[in-house]
Amino acid sequence: MIRGLSDGCFKELDGGSRARQDIEGRPIRFSRSSPKTIGGSVQQRVRGTWTRSRLGVILLVAFVYGTWFNLLDSVIYCINASTCKSIGEIFGGNQLYQPWNVFGHMIPSMLMFFFRPLKSELFVAGFLISTAVMDSPLWGVARLLRGSPLWHGDQTGNHVPTSDLSEWVTYYYNPFGTYLVWDSYWLLPGFPTSAAIFWSLVLRVVLAALLIWWQNRQEMLGREFSITRLLVRRSSGASLVN
Repeated sequence: MIRGLSDGCFKELDGGSRARQDIEGRPIRFSRSSPKTIGGSVQQRVRGTWTRSRLGVILLVAFVYGTWFNLLDSVIYCINASTCKSIGEIFGGNQLYQPWNVFGHMIPSMLMFFFRPLKSELFVAGFLISTAVMDSPLWGVARLLRGSPLWHGDQTGNHVPTSDLSEWVTYYYNPFGTYLVWDSYWLLPGFPTSAAIFWSLVLRVVLAALLIWWQNRQEMLGREFSITRLLVRRSSGASLVN
């Protein structure tokens, strides 16, 4: 059976399947996974980036690596009974140690490059999730397992050792605290404060969740979302304007 159309025709093929044929006679075949009709138009389905298995792998890697990294970050070397140094002090203090610390936070997200197809969103979400895990109260638990003391602030603002995890969490993650939570600052005088620690954790978790939700939603609608392409388009547009 042949039906004439203005842009071509539909021709019945063997096996009952149909192929759309244009005026020149070249067939354009649709696989089961490719066509999707939205608002009357045919769009191509985009392979989903986020699956339960992928998200489970990211969370597992973030937790396992975060536990190991926090145990390493909690090392204290004592020269004698009265002189001990943390791993940060051993490697030159916060100004030198923290950049390496941030790089260490990025290692789990680099494992996302083993997923195929390769997508930058996996790296970004992996980085946000892994850093949130490593900067969570899990670090305090690791310090206690290592025998390293925690701390809180006294009435004069000085740090006082404590082995009470809840007391340390209340002090270290105070969302309204403007005091320095480390023994020495990093980047800026008085930074990081407890409020900066707390809200940076919240921001990382929220950004990771929004990225996963938005990309998954766009792909369910048959649209492709790519941070890399978005940045390339914006940089190209800015260069054309300049």
